[in-house]
Amino acid sequence: MKKKVLPAFLIVLISGIIVGCGGEKSEKPSYREIKNYSIFPTHGSLFGNYPIRITIPSWKSFSDNFVSEIRVGPNIMYRFTFKNGVIEGYTQGSPEPGFVDIIITTREGIYRIKNGFKFDELRYPLFKNMVAVGASYTQGWISMGLRYDFQLHSPFSYLAKQAGAYFPNGLVKPGILDGISPYTYTKGCTVTSWITPIASKMLEAMKLMEGKGKNKFFLANYRYDPDILPHNLGIGGNTISDTIEGAGHGRMGILTVFEHLSYDPYVNLTDALNDPISGGPFKTAMSLHPTVLFSTDLFADDILYFAPMSPHPSVENVTPVGDVRRELRKMFRILKENNVEAFIANLPQITVMPVFRLFKNFYISLGYSQEEVDRWEEEVNRIAAEYSIAFTEEASRYPNIHIVDFRGIIEKIMDTDNYYTFPGTVTLGHGGITVKGKFYPIDFLGGLVSLDAIHLTYTGYALLANMFIEKVNEDLHYNIPFVDIEKVVQNDPLSPEHLEELGIDLNLCREEFFSPIFKK
Repeated sequence: MKKKVLPAFLIVLISGIIVGCGGEKSEKPSYREIKNYSIFPTHGSLFGNYPIRITIPSWKSFSDNFVSEIRVGPNIMYRFTFKNGVIEGYTQGSPEPGFVDIIITTREGIYRIKNGFKFDELRYPLFKNMVAVGASYTQGWISMGLRYDFQLHSPFSYLAKQAGAYFPNGLVKPGILDGISPYTYTKGCTVTSWITPIASKMLEAMKLMEGKGKNKFFLANYRYDPDILPHNLGIGGNTISDTIEGAGHGRMGILTVFEHLSYDPYVNLTDALNDPISGGPFKTAMSLHPTVLFSTDLFADDILYFAPMSPHPSVENVTPVGDVRRELRKMFRILKENNVEAFIANLPQITVMPVFRLFKNFYISLGYSQEEVDRWEEEVNRIAAEYSIAFTEEASRYPNIHIVDFRGIIEKIMDTDNYYTFPGTVTLGHGGITVKGKFYPIDFLGGLVSLDAIHLTYTGYALLANMFIEKVNEDLHYNIPFVDIEKVVQNDPLSPEHLEELGIDLNLCREEFFSPIFKK
């Protein structure tokens, strides 16, 4: 891969090595010390991503653009504001506990609050170096979009927060991959009503490049902190081969763009389309020397990406189970050799997702019979089951591979005869979950699945997080607290209650969304 620009942290690192080899002492930055200040809170977990307020009375008269950058320990504070001597923003956590300096860059120089904030000790040793690989569920896609607030509600962001572990994401700024807005459905719920704004946003992004010069529109501009190396290395659309071998192994294009955006963003958008990163996400994850690895959809897109991408109902292009098995063997061997504990989900019956109803309607609209479409659905479920069987067989050879039973959870949710208790004050069964007497189905606009009918909501991802927490606690004898699903539902912008507050008629919208795409 041709590297265009070195990230700032690499430049600093290389400079330090050169100076060290030369036997000379590097100059320490010249800071102006800040003595009179107050900070709230004064400490927090290694996970970060919580607000911090810094008050400096002597700066009260300075203009709002006086401060240009803040670091709390090693990482940049994002979404910060400065007004009347008060800085408010979000920390990105720290890989190590203890006191850290707060460095504030201003128009007049660089200031320091020495030992201004303390990161708490890690309670769970295995989470010392936590990483995740997989596809869009792991990465945190919602409503066909990816941005910082979605990423911070991904399953393993929830898990890291509950465990107090360092788990940085390559946080994406709003405005480029926002996905489908709920307000779109206040105007209409046809499929084209959400495809159009997404396509328009992508075209808008491409137009921004015109006239600005090839080297002035880097993917790094999309990130809050492009120098941070994320531990969440899930890439939307990745098959198991893409994860382990890299998208350059055979699927360049939008996947290589997502890879660059995630963990190597110093490249122009157009170059990223044909500039694959060597090795892929799994190799990058292993370079972080992980102590534990997670994945919720390691081989889901081997079906989901290919099964619907045909003008006729067919499974001819899905990844053969033998290929999935071969990649699993390679991955598990490497994890074993490096003493990494891994918690990986199997594959559920994926056709329960409402998007498959959309696919089936599409094929029927093209003239295929109900029988042909039902047979296609059965084939998709058969292959998903074969993947899970192969995964279970290969994982059973390695005591460090822990199987998280995503398939079993979905079976309980879809059970029409029984109810099952689940962590986080939740009951499973009858096609959905029940929280405090309120039922949320696996259905379009039901509260678990987002506006694209395939990715999950805050609530859906929190449910997956508790699935993993339950397995970690069981196998490692930890006591990581579960995510409070009731609280998540109350704050989920895609809960049925919040959608109805926007004026969306949920039943009418569902009917319109699943209406025939083409009239016979």
